[in-house]
Amino acid sequence: MKTRSMRRALALSSVTTDSPVVTKARPTGKKRKMSTAVAAALLSDSSSKSSGVNALPVPSAATISSSPLSSPLLNIGPLTPGTILRRPSSIIRSPYVADVVLPDGSVILAHSPALDVGGLASVDSKVLLSERPPGGKTQYTIELVYCTGPECGVSGEELVGANPRLGEKIAKKAIEQNLLGYGTESIREQVTMNDSRVDFVLGEADGGQEHIIEVKNVVCADYRAATAPEKKGKNHCVVSVDLPAEEYKRAGIFPWGRLGQEFKGEKVVSERAIKHVRNLSKLCSKSGGGHRASVLFVVNRGDCEVMRACHEQDEVFAREMKKAKESGVGVDAFRVRWTEEGEAWFDGVVPFIA
Repeated sequence: MKTRSMRRALALSSVTTDSPVVTKARPTGKKRKMSTAVAAALLSDSSSKSSGVNALPVPSAATISSSPLSSPLLNIGPLTPGTILRRPSSIIRSPYVADVVLPDGSVILAHSPALDVGGLASVDSKVLLSERPPGGKTQYTIELVYCTGPECGVSGEELVGANPRLGEKIAKKAIEQNLLGYGTESIREQVTMNDSRVDFVLGEADGGQEHIIEVKNVVCADYRAATAPEKKGKNHCVVSVDLPAEEYKRAGIFPWGRLGQEFKGEKVVSERAIKHVRNLSKLCSKSGGGHRASVLFVVNRGDCEVMRACHEQDEVFAREMKKAKESGVGVDAFRVRWTEEGEAWFDGVVPFIA
């Protein structure tokens, strides 16, 4: 059985500079399009432009082992492959439980902690599962899900962290290893400040200024309009960017979900996320103590070159992020690449655009 890295290496070796670029005809159907302003920001973000559908190299095992990091940030293996048969399960009618088919043909119950992961964890989706302790209602948890399409690079396939708990765990490891330049020797978790709990408070060893970090786990990304898939359902995240292949850079986007909550009279995806951002603005103001504060986006997939707020789905969050930046809140993002063995590798900082 070929491993994912072997399949990627074979895919890479088959590509030559003379190979034609194959694109699909633009499908019909409802898709959310990026505004002209955001598309312009993608173009002006860097003087260097992608040379294809996705300029990020797909890592092989050799590439990963030669990186500056000698070990992954996190290892959640061993993992078991499976295919989603249905969600909710036919046995437990909860959206957080799915029926999954294993390679031997058996059907098991799996916890789906991020529901359908913006449409990525739907019927027939390939997933990787961790085994749960005995005694519960489900035998496995969906940890990673495969995303496919030309935007995913040469192999056409990318692993996405499908368990929300992974975001904070990975962020903590990156902070501890000082991969983001935060430079701290003290980390406190889940600290109540004002009307919110913040994920991390970093304190300098010499008693200097505290750094308050709010982590957001990113699983969704945009598509190029010419190759965007048809929406599979209401919650399937299909945000398209109408740009030529040579100019397109895939962006991680946050938030995504149903506009089922309300913030000051406006429909939003997550009232809690907006309150967290506002709280950071207060904390970094003079009246709030003049703290250093940052939003840290963990782009839990390896196929994104930039990160942005998803104004197409939640204009309020995008607006609050802009205000927070203007008030002095830092915004950072880094990319994670997963292996089928369950290893999460730090894959560099990515810029946050408007």
